[in-house]
Amino acid sequence: MAVGGRVRADHLNTYGYERNTSPQIASFAARGVVFENAFSQAPWTLPSIDSVFTGAHPARHGVVHQGLALAPDSSTVSGIMQAEGYYTVAFHDGGYLNSAQGFHHHFDRYERINGMRSLETVVRWLDEHRDLPFFMFLHTYDVHAPYGSVPKEYRERFAREGVTSQFDLALKKPVDHWHDQEMPRFEPNDYERMRDLYDGEIRFVDDQLGRLFSALDDLDLEDRTHVILVSDHGEEFGEHGKFEHHNGNLYRELSNVPLIWVGPGVAGGRSVKEVVQTIDILPTVLDRLGIDPLAAGDIDGRSLGPLLDESGPSPKREGLAAFSETHERGRARSVRSAARRRAGGIRPRRADPRGPPGAGLHQVNRACDGSLSAQGPHGTTSSRCRGRRPPSFGADRRPERAGPLTELSDRHVFPPPAHGSGPTMPPGRGRPSR
Repeated sequence: MAVGGRVRADHLNTYGYERNTSPQIASFAARGVVFENAFSQAPWTLPSIDSVFTGAHPARHGVVHQGLALAPDSSTVSGIMQAEGYYTVAFHDGGYLNSAQGFHHHFDRYERINGMRSLETVVRWLDEHRDLPFFMFLHTYDVHAPYGSVPKEYRERFAREGVTSQFDLALKKPVDHWHDQEMPRFEPNDYERMRDLYDGEIRFVDDQLGRLFSALDDLDLEDRTHVILVSDHGEEFGEHGKFEHHNGNLYRELSNVPLIWVGPGVAGGRSVKEVVQTIDILPTVLDRLGIDPLAAGDIDGRSLGPLLDESGPSPKREGLAAFSETHERGRARSVRSAARRRAGGIRPRRADPRGPPGAGLHQVNRACDGSLSAQGPHGTTSSRCRGRRPPSFGADRRPERAGPLTELSDRHVFPPPAHGSGPTMPPGRGRPSR
C-alpha cells in the first residue's frame, strides 16, 4: 500500500487532469480499478491514516488531535496481517508517521526514509524478500508545502512564462503561519504558482513510482501482489479562500483522494463511480486475501471486493455515504453520497460548487449514519450515531506516547531518521501467497 500525502485526485491524469503530471500512475492504473469518488475520513494526515489502518472513523478510533496516538492494542491492518503470517514492513517519511504516533505497532520493520529519494531502499528490500509473504506500507511527504523540496527540474517543469509571484518568499515563513489565514492578499497568479509547484512535486513522485512499478514486473511480483495507491487527503489553493489543509474545511479539494487498486483477480481497465471511503481498504484487503473479516472486529468500512471483480455493487453498499470529519478549528463533518452531500459544523458552510446540480452542502449538524443518503434533511443525530458506534479503539493520551510536539509537525522539518534493519522472518510464520 503506497500512500502519498496531500495528493488531490483531480490533479492526476487518471482523473482527467490535463497537465501531464502522472503518466506512470495512469499507465499502471490501466491494469486495475480506479475509484473516481473515494473520500478520506479526515483532511489531515494523522486521523486519516489512522482510519486507513483501523477501518474506523476518526471519532471512533479517537486520534482527532495532535498529541494523541493509537493505543498499542488497537486492531490495525498491519496487526492482522502479521497475525496471519505476513512479514510487515513500513518505509515512511517521518512527521505524523513517527513511531510516537503508534503506527509502528505490529510492523516487523519500521524504517524512516527520505521519501521517494530513498526508493532504492524499497526496491532492494523487495529484491531480497521477493519470496516472502509480506505487507508493505510506503508513505511519502514529497508532495507537500512549501512545494520546493523536489529537484529543480521538477520545480520548474510546469512554471508558466510571465507568472511572477510573492508565494515563494511568503512560504519561507513556517507553514503554521498560514493555517488561520484567509488569503485575500494572494492574487490569482500566486495560486497559479502554488499549483505549478504542486504539480511538479506530483510528477517527481510519479517518476519514482514508475521505477517501483518496473521493479515489481522485473521481480515477477506483479501477478501475485496487490498494489493500492491512495492519498491521505488533498489540498486547497484558494478555492474557498484558504490555502493548504489545516484550516477546518471539508471541501472536495481536501477529501476526494485517488484510490487505485491493481492485483490478482482485479478486473482491470475500469473506473468505478460509486462513493467509497478509505476506511474500506482494510476490509477489502482481508476479503481479497481470504482472511476472516471477523479478525478486524466491528469496523466501519465495507469491502470493495464486488467492485474490484466486476460483479457489481454489493447490496450491503446500497445507500452508503462517505463520512469525513475534522476537529481542527472546531468540529466539522461532511457526508457525501451519489444523491447529495451535506456538511455540519460550528461555522456556516457554503454549497460545494462541484457535483450534480442541486447537490449543495445542506446546513445540518447531524450526520453520521451510513444510510444518510436515503434520508431527508432530518438525518441522523450525532447522539444516535455515538450510541450506535461506541468508541472501541481508544486513543492513547499519555504524553510519553505522543512524543514532543516537534515530532508531530506535518512538514519536512523532522529529526534525523532512525534507520534499522528490523528482525528477520519470525519462526513459524509463513503463508503461501500475498
